[in-house]
Amino acid sequence: MKNKLLLLTVLLGWSIVMSAQNGIIKGIITDKQTGEELVGAAVVIDGTTIGTITNFMGEYELPPLSDGTYNVRAQFISYDPILINNVTISNGEVKTVNIQLSAATMDIDEVQVVAKANRESENMLLMEQKNAVIAAQAIGAQELSRKGVSDAEGAVTKISGVSKQDGVKNVFVRGLGDRTNSTTLNGFPMPSEDPSYKNIALDMFPSDIIQSVSVDKVFSSTTTGDVGGANIDIKTKILQSDQEVAISVSGGANAQVLDGNFMKADGVNSFGFANNYSGPTGTHPTSFDFQNNLDPSAVDYRFNQSLGISAGKKVKINDNDLSMFIATSYSSSLSNQEGAQRSMINDGTVDKDLSFDKYDINTNHMVMGNLDYQWLNGNNIAYNILLVHTNSQYFAEFEGYDNDALQSGAARDSLLLHRQQVNDNLLMVNQLYGSFNLTHNLKLNAGLAYNSINSNEPDRRINFLYLDDGQYQTYTRKGMNQRYFSVLNSSDLNMRMMFDLDLNENSDKLSQLSFGYTNRLVADSFDAVQYEMRLQNVETIVFNSKEDVSFDYIYNEQRFNEGEIFLERINSIYDVNKYVHSGLVNGVHEFNSKLVGMAGIRVDYVDIFVDFAGSVADDGTLHGRETNGSQNLFILPSANLKYSINDKHALRFGASRTYTMPQSKELAPFEYIGMTFKERGNPNLQPATNNNLDAKWDYYLSAGEIISIAGFYKHIQDPIARYSSNNAGGFLLYDNVGDMATAAGIEFEMKKNLLYNNESEIGKSHKLTWGLNASYIYTNVKLRVDPGSQPTDPNSQLEGAAPYIVNTDLSYTYKKNNSSITATALFNYFSDRVYSIGYDGMPTLMEKGIPTLDFAVTGKINKHIGVSVKLLNALNPEFEYYRTIENTGQRIELEEYKKGSSLSIGLTYTF
Repeated sequence: MKNKLLLLTVLLGWSIVMSAQNGIIKGIITDKQTGEELVGAAVVIDGTTIGTITNFMGEYELPPLSDGTYNVRAQFISYDPILINNVTISNGEVKTVNIQLSAATMDIDEVQVVAKANRESENMLLMEQKNAVIAAQAIGAQELSRKGVSDAEGAVTKISGVSKQDGVKNVFVRGLGDRTNSTTLNGFPMPSEDPSYKNIALDMFPSDIIQSVSVDKVFSSTTTGDVGGANIDIKTKILQSDQEVAISVSGGANAQVLDGNFMKADGVNSFGFANNYSGPTGTHPTSFDFQNNLDPSAVDYRFNQSLGISAGKKVKINDNDLSMFIATSYSSSLSNQEGAQRSMINDGTVDKDLSFDKYDINTNHMVMGNLDYQWLNGNNIAYNILLVHTNSQYFAEFEGYDNDALQSGAARDSLLLHRQQVNDNLLMVNQLYGSFNLTHNLKLNAGLAYNSINSNEPDRRINFLYLDDGQYQTYTRKGMNQRYFSVLNSSDLNMRMMFDLDLNENSDKLSQLSFGYTNRLVADSFDAVQYEMRLQNVETIVFNSKEDVSFDYIYNEQRFNEGEIFLERINSIYDVNKYVHSGLVNGVHEFNSKLVGMAGIRVDYVDIFVDFAGSVADDGTLHGRETNGSQNLFILPSANLKYSINDKHALRFGASRTYTMPQSKELAPFEYIGMTFKERGNPNLQPATNNNLDAKWDYYLSAGEIISIAGFYKHIQDPIARYSSNNAGGFLLYDNVGDMATAAGIEFEMKKNLLYNNESEIGKSHKLTWGLNASYIYTNVKLRVDPGSQPTDPNSQLEGAAPYIVNTDLSYTYKKNNSSITATALFNYFSDRVYSIGYDGMPTLMEKGIPTLDFAVTGKINKHIGVSVKLLNALNPEFEYYRTIENTGQRIELEEYKKGSSLSIGLTYTF
C-alpha cells in the first residue's frame, strides 16, 4: 500500500512540476456540428514534431513551450484539418485554445483507415458504419459511459434486434440464441466458461476494458462460418493519449437486499474466491471429507462495490511509438429475489407449488495489459493479455409442495428445500498479432491466440426436509440430498494469416483481394462427481421450527463414522476435441463512386471427436463409454453490395450461407441436474445450415445522426433445439427438431440531436439527443414428430425470440470549460416470448414481456474529478413465466419474482 501511495505522489508531483515550466497550450477538440468531443484527434505545433492526441474527454495539453508565437494544427480522421495561427505563449502562462473540426466527405479508400481509428467515439463508430460495405452496428466506450452500461452483455442489448432472456446466459440476436452466435475478442474466437453454453458469458467483460462492442449480423467470408445469429466482437481498450493514470470507485445497493437477513452459501471467501476442493474419493467413500458447511450464514455487509485502476504511457523506441496500457478492476454485487415456482401436468393440475427466497452474490476480478508498437509505413505488432475471474454464488430456500419429490399423497405445505450453488471461473487470454506491409501493394495480417478456461462448480448442495404437524423431519428417499462437483478445463488455440492485395494501386478506386487461412483447435475436458447422501440405521431427526433447522447437524462426519449415513459417489466424464481449418478468399471492388461490391467464399473443415464415460470406477475403469466423431466440409459463399445514392443515403444488400454446430454438452450423453430441469445430450446431432438474406437503408443526417431500416430473412435447415419428452427420466433432450425453420424481421434505428447550442467563445454548450431502435421478428419451426414424443403444436416460434423489441434513450449534456454533466434515461421493452417448446400435450412455456427503465448521470467537476450516479431497474417489474391451457384458456403462472432496483454512486480521479 505504501508503494502505491508513493507512486501516486510521484506522478502527481511530476504533473505539477511540468505544468509550472514554460507555457502550456491546452483545450478541447469537438465536432463543429454535434459538439461531441473527438477522442484521439492529433494536435501538433506546425512544422515540428511537438504534439499530442486528445484523451477520452476530447482534451489535449501540449508539452511545455518556451516564449514565442506558434501555429497549432489539429486533425482527425474523416475531418477537415485546421490550422490556428499566431498563438502567443509566455513563461508560466496556460492558454486555452478550443478547436472545432468539420466533418469531411470520406471516400472509399478511407474504409481501412477508419478501422484503425479510435473506436470509443460514437461519431467515429457511426462513420465506420457509414463507410463499411457490410451493414455493421457497434457501441463504444463513450456511449457505454453515457448509458451507464457495466459490461459487454449490457452493451449488446442496446443494439437493435438483440434481447436478453432472464436466467439464461448470453443474448438472442434476431430471434437466434447462444448456439447460433459466436463471440470474439479482438477478432479471435473465445471458449465458453460454462459447459452448458457455446459462448463465453458477456458479463465477464466489464466496461472498464471495453473500447467497443460490435454486433455483426451480416456475414462475409471473413466472418467465422459457425454463426447464424451474429458474431459479437469485443475490442479491448488501448491507450488514447501520451500517458494516463485513473482511479475509479463506486458503491451502492439493491433495495431488496437491505430488508431482512441476507444469507450466504459457505465455501467462498470475502474476496470472492471459492474453495474448489473436490470431495472424498471412491465409489463408496470411506471418509466424509467435505470442506464446506451445508448451513448458510448471514452476511454482515449489504452493499455493491467496485474499484478500477488504469495506467498507460507512450514511449519512443527508435523514433517509433510503443504504447503500454494496463487496467485492473474488482466488483461485487448482491441481489435478492422473492417469488414462487410451480409446475403442472397437461390438464393444468399444479403438482409443485413452492415459494422461494434467493440470495445472489457476484464477484468479478480483472487484469488486462496491452503493448502496441508501430513503425514506419503503418506496420505494427501488439500483444494483449487478459485475466478474468468471476464467482457467482447463491443460496435459495424453497417452501411448499412438490408431488414428485415427496410422492403422491403428501400434504400441501410439506417441503423445505435448501439449494446452494457456486460457479468459479478463471479465463486467461494471450493474443499476439500484427500488420505488416510486405510490398507496396501486399499486406499481411497475422496473429496467434491461446485461451484457457478453468470453470468449477464446487459443492452444489441440495437438501430436503419434510414438514409434518408443524415439525421439520428428515426424508430419506434417494436423490433428495446431494452434493455435486464439476470441473471444465478448456484450451483454445487460434491462428490467422491473411493477405491483402491491392489490385488497383494506381487508381483512386478500391480493388482489393484478401485471402488466407485460419484455424481453431479446441479441447474441452469435463469431469463431474455427484454424491448421494441418505440416512440409515437412525431414527427420524426432527426440528420443532424452521429457525432450528440444521443440515450440518444431520449430515456430518460423526454420523458417517457411526454408520448412520450412506454415501455414494458417481463420477462421469466427457472429452470433446474440435478442430476447425478454414481457407477463404474475399474480394472488394469499387465499380464507380456509388457502387461497391464484395464477394467471397469460405471453406471450413470441421473435425469433432467425443469421448464419454457414464461412470468411472475407483481404479479408473470407464463404464458406459461412448465415442463418436464426425467430419464435415462446409462451402460457404457470400456476396454484399453497397449503393450510395448520395452522401446522405446508402443501400446495402447481402446474401450468405453459414452453419451451426452442436455444442460440446449437446453431443455428450451426459446427464445434468439443473435447478428446474434435467438434461441429456445426443451424440447423433447433425449441424444446421443457415441461408441468410439482408437489406438495409441508411440515412445519415449528420456526423452523429442516423435513421436506418433493415430487413432480414433466414432459412435454417435441420435446426437444433432442446425439447421435452415423455422419457422415463423426465430429461430435456436435444435433436434436429425440424426439416426447416424461418426467421425474418425488420429493424429500425434512429439517433437524432433534438437540441444543440454551442457557445464556443465562452466554452459552453448544451445538447439533447434521442436514440431509438425497434425490431419486429417473426420465427417459425415446423416440428418433426418423433415416435416416442410428439409436439403439442405442429409449429412453434424459436426459443427466446421476442416478436417485438424496443430500446430508447434520451440524453442531455451541459458543458462549461472543464466541467460537464450528462443525464440519460433508458427504456427497454420486449414482448412475450417462448421459453420452452411444449411436447406431449404440455403447453408451451412463455416468458412475459417486461419494461425496464434505467437512469444514469455522469459528470466532471473539473479536469481530474468525475462522478456518476446510476439507478437501474427503476420500475422493478415482475418477471413471470406461464403456460396457457388451450381448451380452457386458463393461465398458470409457473414462476414469478422481482429483482429489485439498484442505486450506485461512483467517483473517478484522472491524473
